[in-house]
Amino acid sequence: MQRIGFERLDALMPLLLAAVAQSDTPDTALARVQPLIEAVLRRTAYLALLRENPHTLEHLMRLCSASPWIAEQLARYPILLDELLTPDTLYTPADKSRLADELRQTLNRLPEDDEEAQLEALRVFKHAQMLHVAASDVAGTRHLMKVSDYLTYIAEVILDAVLAMAWKHVTRKHGAPAGCNNREPAFLIIGYGKLGGIELGYGSDLDLVFLHDNDGKGSTDGPRPLDTPVFFTRLGQRIIHLLTAVTPAAVFMKWTCAFVHQGMRGCSSRRWTRLPSISIKMPGPGNIRRWCGPEWWRAVRRWPISLTSCVVRFYAASATRRRCVMMW
Repeated sequence: MQRIGFERLDALMPLLLAAVAQSDTPDTALARVQPLIEAVLRRTAYLALLRENPHTLEHLMRLCSASPWIAEQLARYPILLDELLTPDTLYTPADKSRLADELRQTLNRLPEDDEEAQLEALRVFKHAQMLHVAASDVAGTRHLMKVSDYLTYIAEVILDAVLAMAWKHVTRKHGAPAGCNNREPAFLIIGYGKLGGIELGYGSDLDLVFLHDNDGKGSTDGPRPLDTPVFFTRLGQRIIHLLTAVTPAAVFMKWTCAFVHQGMRGCSSRRWTRLPSISIKMPGPGNIRRWCGPEWWRAVRRWPISLTSCVVRFYAASATRRRCVMMW
């Protein structure tokens, strides 16, 4: 550590210990904050941030004392300390429309061809928004059921962005299938399991099914054309790649994609207008299968929309009860 780092640490320690002493559980607070301080010793800007903003220290002690998960997240991603500077938003998670607007503005500031920067921005966005939800949970400003709602909003907004990124990438190389264009993804992402039931937790994975509305005939119109079924398979693979790629902020999301149709297993995309019934293999003990037949298809058809960038939550409460909710 350089000399300036020692100087900033020496200046911070009295303030840090005073904040620890004022905590209701000083021993717990100190034990949970210590990994964070160790993580930022070589990034002295964060030491200066904590020293120059005493109120940030108060929020840090409050959150770390109440939640080991928050303490771990802050130590793993010190960039989240910036979120503690604005308590008005820290304890008030954004609704879905505001999340989508904030993410759109963030991505628009980045070069369109810099995929690594876009992925890094998505990961920071995800961690920051989850911190807001956790802070409101700890503070008691949001009911437990609302916490799951906000976590689901974050996942849906990010999936919309990832779908748009994947569609641009694949159409740039291969063009779009007949009846589609390069700007609007003609593709559907279905969330089921906890995502579909609006029951996401902080450590939940995403259970996804990919569907497309195309007859599977013909090929794309780009410089390197692909058969339409191959195009949509590549698109699904690209989405999975974006969700699982590793950058400095670590793996983006955990996911499970299981699709079964007429004996065909594995992660793929299928044309949805020709599915008389879908067997979804649910992850978990016993790999319980939930069935949705023509009722599901009729429920979706009632929406007078074109299938562009959207996410559908599918929730199967039992083998005989089904509910489909369209989200934007």
